[in-house]
Amino acid sequence: MNNLIKAILLISLIALVGCTAKEQAVIPALEPDQVNKEAIEERTIIQEGGNPKVVELLVNKGAIPNIIYEYSRPPEDPKIYKFFLKGNQARIDLPRVNYIPKGEARLDTAYLDIAARKAVAYCEEKAVCEDRNKEYTLDFDKYYYRNPYDWLQDIPTDAEIVGTEQINTRDVTHLKYVVSGTTTEVWIDEFYKVPLEAKVTSGLGTARYVYKLISVGGVKDDVLEHEQLQNY
Repeated sequence: MNNLIKAILLISLIALVGCTAKEQAVIPALEPDQVNKEAIEERTIIQEGGNPKVVELLVNKGAIPNIIYEYSRPPEDPKIYKFFLKGNQARIDLPRVNYIPKGEARLDTAYLDIAARKAVAYCEEKAVCEDRNKEYTLDFDKYYYRNPYDWLQDIPTDAEIVGTEQINTRDVTHLKYVVSGTTTEVWIDEFYKVPLEAKVTSGLGTARYVYKLISVGGVKDDVLEHEQLQNY
C-alpha cells in the first residue's frame, strides 16, 4: 500500500511540474534586442502629439519629386498648366492663349531651374511659331507655383484628419491644420501619398490649388530641356 501511495504522489508531482513548465513557456522573458522597435517609435509619435496615420501620409516629405500633373487655381486662375517635375528641373506646358497683347510673344513651353531660380520659355508649336528656338527669359516667381511636394513640407504630424473622400475617383485623406490664424486644408492621395488639392484660408481670403495627377515616376530627362527644332 505504501508503495502505491508513493507512486501516486510521484505521478502527481511530475504532472504539476509539467503544467508549471508549460505556463512559463507561453510567457517568455524578452531580451532588450527582441523589443518591437516600430511599436516604440509609434508610441513616441503619439506621446509627442503626432498621429501615426498622418505620419504614414507624409512618407514623401523630403522625397525627390518625379511627377507629371495638371495645375490650376480656380477661380482666380482656372487655366490649366501641365507640369513635368523631376528634382530641381521642371517643364511647363503653358495654356493656349488666343489673344497676345501687343509687344508680347506667344509662348507655349517654359523650362525652370528651381535651384538657380531661373526660367526661360519658347514658342515651340509647329506651323504657329515663327522661330521655335528663340529663347525668352521669364520672371521665375511668376511661373513657379507650389507643387504637391511643397505642401508636404508644411504639414505637421498632429494635423487633424477631417475624413476620407474622393477626388476624380482617387481616394484621398482630408487633413487640416492652423498656423498663426491661417487654416490650411490638404487632400492627400492615399496610394501615391501626394496632395491633389490644397486650400488656404486667412484674413486675406481663400486660395485653392488643384493638382490633377497624371503620372508618378514617369518624367524623363529629355523632356526637361528645349531641343533644337526645325522652323516651318
